[in-house]
This record gives sequence, structure tokens and C-alpha cells, in this order.
Amino acid sequence: MQEKFSEKLISLLFYSVRVEYSPLYLYGEEWQIERSLEELLLAFNRNNINKSICVLNGELFANQFILSISGDYLETFKKRIYSSDILIFTGLEKIRDKDSVQEFFYFMFDHFYEHKKQIIIGSAVPPSELCGIADRIITQMQGCLICELENEEMSTIEENISNEKLFLSFIEYSDKIKQEKLLMSEIPHIKTGTTPSEGLNTKFLPRLSPRAKEYGFELKLFNMISSLNMTNEIILENYRIWKILNTVASHENPLVGHGYFFSKHSQLNAYIIYDIRRFIDQVIAICWCLTQEKEVNEVQIDSIGAYLNSHCKGQFTIFGKHLDFLELVNNISNTYKHSVPNDMATPLIGKYAPSIYALDGNRNTNIFEPVFTGISLEQLINDFNLFYQDALAIIDSFAQ
Repeated sequence: MQEKFSEKLISLLFYSVRVEYSPLYLYGEEWQIERSLEELLLAFNRNNINKSICVLNGELFANQFILSISGDYLETFKKRIYSSDILIFTGLEKIRDKDSVQEFFYFMFDHFYEHKKQIIIGSAVPPSELCGIADRIITQMQGCLICELENEEMSTIEENISNEKLFLSFIEYSDKIKQEKLLMSEIPHIKTGTTPSEGLNTKFLPRLSPRAKEYGFELKLFNMISSLNMTNEIILENYRIWKILNTVASHENPLVGHGYFFSKHSQLNAYIIYDIRRFIDQVIAICWCLTQEKEVNEVQIDSIGAYLNSHCKGQFTIFGKHLDFLELVNNISNTYKHSVPNDMATPLIGKYAPSIYALDGNRNTNIFEPVFTGISLEQLINDFNLFYQDALAIIDSFAQ
């Protein structure tokens, strides 16, 4: 079956990524194929399509295949491709007269087809004009939905896109997301709805009232929640460091003496506390503004400390159910910023899970008898997630 589509229509096919458009065979000039791949990546990012993508270029693929044989890692190379959800193969004509490469391609195509996975093939010519390509591969291509890319103006197209860079970026990007999702299924994290590498999807933002939009809170919330994705990256790293610390400590490894991992673990804890504190301060400021009857120029309650004082006076009590949590974050964050004896807590790590410890010198008025505070990172994150969900729900309620 052969159709003639414009690039815009092809991009719509990419947006849906549905099996009825697979396998898809695109042919046209090289820049047209490259442009279509650009649109595909943008479509995936915009629509938050969680698919792992394998992008291969004929010439690069042939070299990689030969290297995998000579380096004795063919099975690893094969597994990496076969585990993907979507196969994009451009420059099919470039594997002409390469029998072993074509044999691998044939079975690779067959695997994706049998498992009902999306296949997109790009070439400079239609299947009937392929030269030096095995008949059985041409038969496979003739069974695809064949689409000719129409010529369009090139003035708006960035020139000289490197297929090698595209290959690496697709593979590394999808692999990193896979790894993050696996880790986040096992490790407590802030529930923003996405992994750090995916970025924030606007569907996870609360609705905003007209006044909230006038204040510019739409962009502010987007940046705030995006920052929490970066906090999740720190949390994942902190768990990794904690595992190393537990391993070296249990084996009395000399690495413990260097203190690098202790210092890094402590510093990552400080980053996590800082990020959580900053988010809470900003949410308090936003909610205070939205509770005022009239538009305000001055934000009077813009931090945990100011909120706690207001709550004691019975004035601004919107987060009353999280009072204990807010006091804990306030105490630990202030201790990390100001307490002289707090550095003594640096060598402390949780026995069974990462934990945050603090030594508060009572505003440095009694540094030889500091107050010890400790909480597991998991408990801190779970309590923050409850606050986070309520905070977004409160902001959303003002839009009703």
C-alpha cells in the first residue's frame, strides 16, 4: 500500500504512535527524514509518551554491528535494541551488499513486527528501487504502509543534523528514564508525576484562579515543581551513597577513613532539606496571597517561621494538619544553616535506611548540650508528599 503524505500529516501519525501505522516506511530526501525524526522527538516530549526508542542509521548501524561481533558483545547489542518499544531505522539503502548486516536487520524487523511494536523505516528511495538489498527484506518493506514525503521549503529547517548524535541521544535518554523509573519504584521520592529526566508535564499542575494567574503563579509553580524533580535526582543519588556507606562500614573498609562518602551524604541531606524548605516557604506565600480578599503588593507570610507565628495567633491556619511536619522542617533547616555543633552529626548514617540527623545548639546559646533530632529520609519524604498533595489541592480550590 502506498500513500503520499505531507510532513505535517506524518507528524500527526507520530503523535499517536498507534499500531495501525506500523510498520511505516518513509522515503524522501535525507533532510526530510531527519526533520520527521525531530518532530517525533518533540511529539514524544510534549505528549509524555513513555516509550523506549531505538534510533538506528544504516551506516552507523553497520559499523556498530561489526564492532559488536569483533568485540564479542553481539548479544548485548541485540538485547539493547530488542528491548525497545519503538524502532526507527533510517538510511536503509546504506546497508546494501552487507549480507551479515542485512540478515541481522531481517530478524530484528521480524521481532518488532511479531511483538506488535512500532516500526518506522526511512530511506531515500521506495522499496521497489532498493539496490543490493535482499529480496526478503524488500518483501518486508513492501508490506509496510509506504509514505512519500512531499517537498517543502527548507528555509526553516536546521541543517546538518547528525544521525549519530540522534542515535546516542535517543538511546541514552530512553535508557536513563527506564533506569530512573526502576529506581523510583523501589526508592521513596517526591511524587511529582514524572522522573527527573522526563521533566514536568503541565497536567500535574493545579488549576489556577484568575487572580493566581495575575500574580504570575502559573510560571512560579511550574518552576517550583520542576525543581522538585531535581530534588528527586538528589534523593536517588543519596540512596546510592548510603548503600556505599553501609557496604564500606560493614567491611571496615579504609575508604571510611577518607570521609568523602560521609561528607557527600551529609551534603545531599542538606540539599534535600533546603529544597523542601524552599518549596514550603513559596507555597505558604502563594496560599497567603490567594486567601486575601484584595490584591496585595506585600507578602506578609512567606515562610514556615512566619506561618508558625501566625498559626499560634489563630490568624493563618490553612496548613494546621501539617503543623508537626512544618515545625520539624523548620528546626532541621535552621539547624543546618546556623547551628555550630551540627557538623558533629556528619558521620551519622541510618542503619537500615538513609536518615537525616541534626544537632541544634538552641540558637547557639548552649552548644555543649545540643538537642538531637533525627528522621528517616523515607518518613520525611512521605510527610512532604502529604503536604505537597494538600498544598496543590488548596491552590486548586481557589479556582473553583
